[in-house]
Amino acid sequence: MSALFGGAGQTIPQMAWNHIPVASLDQLGCPASQELRLLRQAVGEGPDQDAGGAPSDLTPAGAPLEVAFVWPSGELRVSADPCPGAGARARLLSCLSGLTAALSPDQARHVERVAAWQRAHGSRFGGWLGYRVIGGILRSKLYLDVPRGAPWETWEEEVCGRAPVLPSRGLRLSMIGLDTRSGGLELYYRCDRLFPKELDTLLTRLRLPERGGEVVALVAALTRRSIRFELPSYDMGFSYAFDGQGRPQAFTWYSVAEALLGPPDRVREAILRVGRAAGWDQDAYARLTDARAVPGHGLVGAVLAPELPMQVTATVAASRPQGEAGDA
Repeated sequence: MSALFGGAGQTIPQMAWNHIPVASLDQLGCPASQELRLLRQAVGEGPDQDAGGAPSDLTPAGAPLEVAFVWPSGELRVSADPCPGAGARARLLSCLSGLTAALSPDQARHVERVAAWQRAHGSRFGGWLGYRVIGGILRSKLYLDVPRGAPWETWEEEVCGRAPVLPSRGLRLSMIGLDTRSGGLELYYRCDRLFPKELDTLLTRLRLPERGGEVVALVAALTRRSIRFELPSYDMGFSYAFDGQGRPQAFTWYSVAEALLGPPDRVREAILRVGRAAGWDQDAYARLTDARAVPGHGLVGAVLAPELPMQVTATVAASRPQGEAGDA
């Protein structure tokens, strides 16, 4: 990836994980569990230290660590900003140094392409790192910012294999994700408000089953509203996930939590209420979002994969447990 790294011998910035509040992960369950042990190792084993620097753009709350909960599967994921306050290119290079496996040749080409767009058009954050544990193995995911003005349309159509849809809905490719274990690619979009039936339009573009009604039912349950017209969020998007051979694997609709449900306490109440009714195990989520000091939520979403039940996801900024050094 010579075009990304620039001149020979250039130093790759190291990840400054000492700013990550890793002790906040202990609220998710038994700190000795294999999953938490591996996630802790991924973002730094050392004691938490006061970041003392710029807030991170990773989360609305400015935290450099975010936890994603997935129900009913119970899967846990974390995303991290390795160097808050750094430039986009430095952050991208740091993220590349923190991957748990090498990128595939196709993924490396994707990185080259998006890095060129970032150089030409600027970038808000460069990249983030994601980690999850599946089958006892730590997996990493690289997220890359697609800047406004980037000429993504032709490439995106080649990846999807079909012409774009919903031209009046302001669809814009905003980020890509690269799973180093599967070799897969995920395309993330921002869009204007969608009507319920337009979810099926997005699904059928990739020949995925028409299951938009499941997303609409979830939104209705969370908001306690009948969805007759547009989905009731002012900040939403979706993603398409492909495997290493380019085959469509999943569609995710997501919304900024505040844009759909309001302030953090209302977001928490809605997620716990819907989860209780569905029988989800939400103990870890309830602990991290203690009602006495609810941290900022990021996104809520619904994942649709063929022949699998819908999964619901919510992301939460992970800050230090109340009373630890470094808290305001």
